[in-house]
Amino acid sequence: RIDQYPQGFLVMQLDGEIIGFINGGCAYDVAMSDEAFKELVGHDPDAPNVVILSVAIDPAHQGKGYASLMMRAFVERMRAMGKRAIHLMCKERHVELYARMGYRYVKPSASDHGGMAWHEMVMSIPLTIGIAACSSEGAALCYKTICTRAPKVLGAHAHPDIVLHSSSLAEYVHALERGDLPG
Repeated sequence: RIDQYPQGFLVMQLDGEIIGFINGGCAYDVAMSDEAFKELVGHDPDAPNVVILSVAIDPAHQGKGYASLMMRAFVERMRAMGKRAIHLMCKERHVELYARMGYRYVKPSASDHGGMAWHEMVMSIPLTIGIAACSSEGAALCYKTICTRAPKVLGAHAHPDIVLHSSSLAEYVHALERGDLPG
């Protein structure tokens, strides 16, 4: 898996010793019970959905917060890569742990991998877009454009988080009058 998608592989070391790892792949359509995906069949590195295949911490280091630390680093890596969601399956005893990390419970999984019961969870990774406005009209047009076009990409009723920054139009005009384009 590391050869196919090194970006989806995160290793944790402590004092030069490997104590844990996370690995995953990406898909456009996520079917958590798909056994073939565990071998990255159907993996597409450009897909927006990450599917975590393994989260492992050496038993000698469990219960010390390392899994949470490693998971936060993994989520930030996926956010920086522009991924939209992270999916995983876990045993029932880990559902609360992942819920505290921001994952939402989806359903009991159809998978019986290893003869065990699994539970599907997902975390959405919100996008943020900024509007630097010089006029109320321009800001409104940008906001409206984002909100009307985003559902075509993100799904019904969805748009990224939107942050607005607006300096006074008077200051902008004064800068233009002085010929101070950077100001």
